[in-house]
Amino acid sequence: MPVADPGHDHAARPNRADARPRPPFKAVAFDLDGTLVDTLPAMEASWNAVLSPVIGRPIPRDEIVRTLGPHLIEIVRMYDATDADFLTESLSEHYQAIYLTASQLYPGVAEVVSDLAARQCALGVVTSMDTGAVPLLEHFGLLDKFAAIVTADDVTKLKPDPEPVLMLAEALQVDPRELLVVGDSHVDMHAARAAGAGRGAAVWGFPDSGAADDAEWVFEQPSDVLRVCS
Repeated sequence: MPVADPGHDHAARPNRADARPRPPFKAVAFDLDGTLVDTLPAMEASWNAVLSPVIGRPIPRDEIVRTLGPHLIEIVRMYDATDADFLTESLSEHYQAIYLTASQLYPGVAEVVSDLAARQCALGVVTSMDTGAVPLLEHFGLLDKFAAIVTADDVTKLKPDPEPVLMLAEALQVDPRELLVVGDSHVDMHAARAAGAGRGAAVWGFPDSGAADDAEWVFEQPSDVLRVCS
């Protein structure tokens, strides 16, 4: 994670020529994995416990990050299409057993979420995680800060399809153009673009996930989000 330089103003920096001068936003939609919470240690442990013996090699962190986005069974099929149902169930069970204790909030996240909530900015979470997202947010004391949560169980299509973002905007009662999507992945940015929402790359999260390539604003640390929100 980049360390803030006390002598440097880390204002959210526009990243593209097509970035529109539309802040402040009325609402913020946070991705979960790699944005609010570092769940990569739990994923790494589970994937290597369940999938590595099947494919005969360890699965490094950067490979896990690159495959995130689709439903879990679709990811598992990339490794073993013949027994994907069983492996998906085993992987899910292993992850569910450890993800609360093996994950951690990124530094500064709790403070930023609390600050935005105090400003009465409408907050939501839009994630490709299933119902495990709610216990995770509750575990870290953040659940009551979010007015709406859209998970994989709520939609027919995951990000990069705009459906999850549009559903969250409707739940927060804001126009998608008034919503800033903050995520660590290119899938978050593509979903936000398709929905007409703002695109903010959280580059403090999972490494080299490609979010900044299609973002309008790049956030080097969580507190940068405050600069473009009312």
